[in-house]
Amino acid sequence: MTLRVALCYPNRPAVGRANLGLAIVRDLLATLGQPLAIEERYAGGPRRAQRPLDHFDLIVCSVPFEGDYPRLIELLVAGGVEPLAARRPDGPSVLVGGMAPTLNPEPLALIADLIAIGEAEELLPELTATIGPLLRARARRDEMLSAAAEVSGVYVPDRLRFEYDAAGRIAGIGGAQPGRELPRVARRWIADLDRAGATAPVIADDEVFAGCAVIEATRGCLWGCRFCAAGFAQRPFRQRRQEALWPDVERALGLRRRVGLVGADLGDLNGLPELTRRIHAAGGTLTPSALRATAVDAALAQALAASGKKLATLAPETGSERLRRLINKPISDEKLLAAVDELAGAGIESIRLYFMIGLPTETDDDVAAMVALGQRARSQLLQHGRRRGRVGGVTLSVTPFVPKPATPFQWEPVCDAATLKRRMRLLRRAGAGVANLEIKVEPLAATREQAILSRADRRIGALLVEAVERRVPLRRLLDDHPEICGPPLAGFGEKDLLPWQQVDHGAGRDYLWRERQRAFAGQITPPCDLGRCNACALECGERARSPRELDGSAGQTAS
Repeated sequence: MTLRVALCYPNRPAVGRANLGLAIVRDLLATLGQPLAIEERYAGGPRRAQRPLDHFDLIVCSVPFEGDYPRLIELLVAGGVEPLAARRPDGPSVLVGGMAPTLNPEPLALIADLIAIGEAEELLPELTATIGPLLRARARRDEMLSAAAEVSGVYVPDRLRFEYDAAGRIAGIGGAQPGRELPRVARRWIADLDRAGATAPVIADDEVFAGCAVIEATRGCLWGCRFCAAGFAQRPFRQRRQEALWPDVERALGLRRRVGLVGADLGDLNGLPELTRRIHAAGGTLTPSALRATAVDAALAQALAASGKKLATLAPETGSERLRRLINKPISDEKLLAAVDELAGAGIESIRLYFMIGLPTETDDDVAAMVALGQRARSQLLQHGRRRGRVGGVTLSVTPFVPKPATPFQWEPVCDAATLKRRMRLLRRAGAGVANLEIKVEPLAATREQAILSRADRRIGALLVEAVERRVPLRRLLDDHPEICGPPLAGFGEKDLLPWQQVDHGAGRDYLWRERQRAFAGQITPPCDLGRCNACALECGERARSPRELDGSAGQTAS
């Protein structure tokens, strides 16, 4: 019997088809060797002449961002599927994966039957081999859930029970079945990206990669920036070898002349300047995601410019060096401006700088420093531009900080809206009237909602469903339920039980707390490398070292 699978993405079709994670899942499902009938569905996509979702055996949902949660509920309801798992005992089974539920599966715990924690290449073949025969045989749901729970990396919400105190905080977590050990789910990750196999390039339509054929070059990150989930929940850093990457580049060049490389920090990709020149020689242009300023040297700058690149993106994250030490990104203003000088001198005409606002301990002076740094970068860019006769500009792209699970800042409160609004006004006033300097600030409207959805427990799922079924804004329901939404906004204490408590992301809780303490002490933790382990508790195969506490050298500035 053929297993009927709906592969769903909770956003519009153009966004879904440009998502590499969805492409990986699609390719995996197509090569598993099982009798599968796969159809794709998107939020807001055409539904005429399509089989309703409630006619499928398994609904697989790739969810990269918390903001997609409401659209996921809308997609299920539009397809005739009961969104609450407890109310669909005979309906399709729902499997959810992606970065957002990997960080915190609990917001979807009332909706999903199964939640994949980690990377699909390592997990999906084993899971489908386990539950596929049961679903085809129309086995009882509890039998399927019990089998899935034995697969490493599979979070089965039905196996956990939460208790809450009067303030709405988690008072206890227990197993649903007495006498059984409380389940703890470890993130799955693939050690060798080349072994994962090639995924067809996707055509992006976002601001950074618009019109590019995008391929993946790296996963994870060496640097451990304390705000960034990729630096902790996607450890260890992995990269594809040039000989394995190039065939995908050639496929991408067959689709578009602009090739986008995806990775948390492309500056760590071995041979990036040579790859850039090789793409140019083949008639294409390379567009990397944001580069670390210290990775930009003359060779890389010249290779980017020679390939026709006109815009480069750097991510200082903060305007002040003090805050950069807090977030473990110890790049001096001089190093950043040196990178701008190299890029502008090589022929890059415009620079985009990424910043965050609302970080712990941030002051008005830190915010003003963003504009001051942007103006210094603008001056350097204009000097080179005037000599060439083509003057570009600097864009400051500013996003409110949202604390994420599985990072050293997972315990922090969210900066209040009044303070964020005042500092955004300060930003705009400081940059007003400055030619060739543009300030783009992400609207605040979605920040509070994202902050709640990032760190909420399973009770938020009932509000997500209610908002869709009653057709009322989710924001209104959040305001009415401080017992659910208060803790994610107010933050957590060191000993508090966390909604994602039973997920082992790799970097241990004790390590993350030590990193938090080091942050507020202004101490730098060096990047992961083959010669030294920072004792985060992740077993990295050949990279693993004996766990040990950080020694005095960890306080030195990373290069």
